[in-house]
Amino acid sequence: APMPGVAPAPMPGVAPAPMPGVAPAPMPGVAPAPMPGVAPAPMPAQPAMPQVPGIDTILVVDDSNLVANFIKKIFDNRYHVHIASDGAKAIEFLNNSGNAIIKCCLLDLNMPNVNGYQVLEHFKQNGYFVKFPVAVISGVEDSASLDPIYSYPIVDILSKPFNERDVQRVIEKCLATYN
Repeated sequence: APMPGVAPAPMPGVAPAPMPGVAPAPMPGVAPAPMPGVAPAPMPAQPAMPQVPGIDTILVVDDSNLVANFIKKIFDNRYHVHIASDGAKAIEFLNNSGNAIIKCCLLDLNMPNVNGYQVLEHFKQNGYFVKFPVAVISGVEDSASLDPIYSYPIVDILSKPFNERDVQRVIEKCLATYN
């Protein structure tokens, strides 16, 4: 006979009988069964970011897929992140971007074809510095070789190697500059 106040020991292979008025304990990895007369709680909505230009865009110009995709992963849930693998592709994107609203540009200096210095000059000649902030990505440790970039109104330098916090700091600084 069962003892009052003591739960019976579970039997292998047999599910315990539900106790009246007591909700079953959740099981890890198993969705709870709906309770009669109780509406299920709505799942929090995740805003879907369209992957087409037209919303706030961060332009990342870097020939390293690793760097570009790292930055994209950090901001893809809040911005459209457009990746250009060299300066020529960045200039082409800007010339054809239509309704993209560039909020920030992260520009690597050392790239094939059209490098970051040439892009900075293009930005200057075409008035892009008044349209959006630009931060430079550099792996150069010699500060003297960075001197030429200070003739341009860049917001900051993101020095390689960097981590997620460094990227966020530079992007937030860029966004605060023009917004």
